[in-house]
Amino acid sequence: MNRYLLNSAQGEFLFVLEGEPEAYFAIDKSCSYKIIPHHVKREGNEISFVTSSFMDATLFAELTMEETADGMECKGAIADYGDVSGKADFYDGMTPYEEMMESRKKKTVVAIPKRSEEEIQEKVEELLGKMTLKEKIGQMSQSSGEDVSEIGDKIEGKPMVEQIKEGEVGSIIYIGYSPETIYTYQKYAVENTRLGIPLLVCQDVIHGFQTIFPIPIAQSCSFDPELIRKGASIAAKEASSAGIMCAFAPMLDMVRDSRWGRVCEAPGEDPYLGGQIAEAVVKGYQGDSLSEEETVAACLKHFVGYSACEAGRDYNTTEISDYTLHNMYLPAFRKGIVAHAAMVMSAFTFLNGRPVTANREILYDLLRGHLGFGGVVITDYAAVKEVGVHGCGKDNADVVKQVLDASVDMEMATSYYNYCLEELVKQGLVPETAIDDAVRRILTLKYRLGIMDDPYRYIRPEEAEALIYSEEHLKVSEKMAEESIVLLKNNGVLPLQKGKMAALIGPFADSKDMLGAWQFSNYGEKSVTIKEGMEAEGITFQYEQGCFPEEETEHGFERAYALAMQSDVIILSLGETSGTTGEATSKCNPCIPDVQMRLFEKLKETKKPMVVTLTNGRPLLIEAIDAQADAVVETWFLGAQAGHAIAGVLSGRISPSGKLSMSFPRQAGQIPVYYNHYNTGRPNFGTNDRFTSRFLDETNAPLYAFGYGLTYGKTGVANVRLSKNQITRDEKLSVYVTIENTGSNACTEVVQLYIRKKNSMYVRPVKELKKFERADIPAEGTAAVLFEIGREELSFYTPKGECMAEDGVYELMAGCSSREEDLKETSFIYHQI
Repeated sequence: MNRYLLNSAQGEFLFVLEGEPEAYFAIDKSCSYKIIPHHVKREGNEISFVTSSFMDATLFAELTMEETADGMECKGAIADYGDVSGKADFYDGMTPYEEMMESRKKKTVVAIPKRSEEEIQEKVEELLGKMTLKEKIGQMSQSSGEDVSEIGDKIEGKPMVEQIKEGEVGSIIYIGYSPETIYTYQKYAVENTRLGIPLLVCQDVIHGFQTIFPIPIAQSCSFDPELIRKGASIAAKEASSAGIMCAFAPMLDMVRDSRWGRVCEAPGEDPYLGGQIAEAVVKGYQGDSLSEEETVAACLKHFVGYSACEAGRDYNTTEISDYTLHNMYLPAFRKGIVAHAAMVMSAFTFLNGRPVTANREILYDLLRGHLGFGGVVITDYAAVKEVGVHGCGKDNADVVKQVLDASVDMEMATSYYNYCLEELVKQGLVPETAIDDAVRRILTLKYRLGIMDDPYRYIRPEEAEALIYSEEHLKVSEKMAEESIVLLKNNGVLPLQKGKMAALIGPFADSKDMLGAWQFSNYGEKSVTIKEGMEAEGITFQYEQGCFPEEETEHGFERAYALAMQSDVIILSLGETSGTTGEATSKCNPCIPDVQMRLFEKLKETKKPMVVTLTNGRPLLIEAIDAQADAVVETWFLGAQAGHAIAGVLSGRISPSGKLSMSFPRQAGQIPVYYNHYNTGRPNFGTNDRFTSRFLDETNAPLYAFGYGLTYGKTGVANVRLSKNQITRDEKLSVYVTIENTGSNACTEVVQLYIRKKNSMYVRPVKELKKFERADIPAEGTAAVLFEIGREELSFYTPKGECMAEDGVYELMAGCSSREEDLKETSFIYHQI
């Protein structure tokens, strides 16, 4: 037996070193989290390996284990845990996984009955009638999974099993734990509580579970909702086999400010595109029914307006007019709710003077009333506590009263409900019926998921082994990566000429940091780098790192320059690390780090043709790169197969087809910059007229506009034809668009259809995306695309949330981006009767 148990100040670790090094792993026994070692080396009695951070793929730690007569002497650290030096003893017991499998043998597989909604409600009411007030409140509490109970500044050490036994937990957040942990907690809830109500297990499954897909902002650049749905479905299959029942996704915050780090999780700046993605992701996660085995519940977040935080500073103040709220920030949520998303998460921020978490006007009147959402509302992490920090609440009990009144069903990570609600009911300050309503919604979800009949149906280790990181799933990840790449500039240097020597240079050229923020995969070390992708693609090249992402390497610039001088073309891979994107990563100036720009300037001295690839999680300020590089390829964080997709585009095997879902600013002072801005009383049309809405020192236009992206073809709209020149409210207008490719390469183009209302009662955007379609176009050929436009596409919302479509003339624009020069225009008339 090659198993060793190490007790250290950082916890208890079980090392399983059996078979081939590829099969080695360690377990943090406190939570059964599986730690996968990389670069394992054996020399005599010594084993050394590297572990990577669970949260940040750029952080590593090294551990050396030397065999002794009675165990192993450990020196070094484990990523995310720190120094674990000490003596590891021989261990002859079972791993948590083996214990789970042994226990599962004694469990009877339960067939999930197909219940109607009426039958589910009958079961819910029956169970609700048996519950004590304390048990109800426990269902409304989601534990962070840690052995603590928290309210305000009071944090008590309290083992999870004790929290479960005392009925204080109805749900847990699972980030990084193994199915064994979920099984243990679920078994305890079912067997050691009076009513045996199973736990709801949730995780942030943002862009894949273990097989990681491109970050959401990248996915949205594919303009391919069906492929996005397929990716979400794969994530659901993997997650549901490993114990996850609910994914805290999709994030539907409409984004206009690239200073905000959470841009990487968003669907872009357009409400229509966001709505299409919302529907696709919800359907991908939830399938046709939550009772299906390979599905998880979807949770729309963050309701609403979180992304409007001032200056792009996370958690900051937001100010949104009702008009903009209904027309820009709500459409994606509307689509997600219509698609029957099971949960909604409230935003951290405040709106209309009240923290959203305690805002009845937003959560009850708007979300439940106006939008008709009947599912579970959960807070964001510790957001109940933040209501008081905002300054809204006399004390903890007053905060809890406000949050419940806003119709929040479940509190995440803190214990305010557990500490305060029972006493508030006894004092007559909170009606128990409000608690009943919340618990009713939670139990309904648990019945729909099937865990009330089989609490262990989401723990299927045999399936997980076959599904997770499978070849089939990796192929879909690669396809999505290909479609997410946006070619921003190309003066003819791409695709690379065969037989020419390329110099691959840069801190991201051979980096495994391809997955991006908000992922928790155990397979980060298997991510395909650009270098590995180019090797597999058969591209002739030499490699030099040049520098680290944020600091120099010794003689790196000199070696990179020398290599470039020996080559025909430079491929320079620049960007930002995944750890500098995502939550709490706001940047005043979202730029390429200075050291990388100095490398860029050094290599420009060679006067060799240069291709710049960008690995990043938000639109960056790259005007200098755009001005000097021969080609610029936006690759984002593309996931597990990033290198293959990027190399495919560089070689020409793949013609890029991605389109920007978010505008790139020229300078920070332009931010926020977006295509669908409202008209003004003094618009500027590119003139120097001082008394118009313009900057004195910069153009209004972004560097790259929404919907923009090149292909290896030469495309444009040849013709736009309408089926008629006017329609009524019950009619549809057919729009026939002919797209032509005058180039010698076949390509895929995203044809976009925009409208603009003339002479409206309300100020309307200068243009609005209403339809799009991916079209394959042969070399020197054409393709026909048909769009249909009716009252739904012409409608918008008043500040009171009333939907209306106005009579009058509408301008219709079709093209390959939102830029005026890329659009062909016509018009038609709409009237109600």
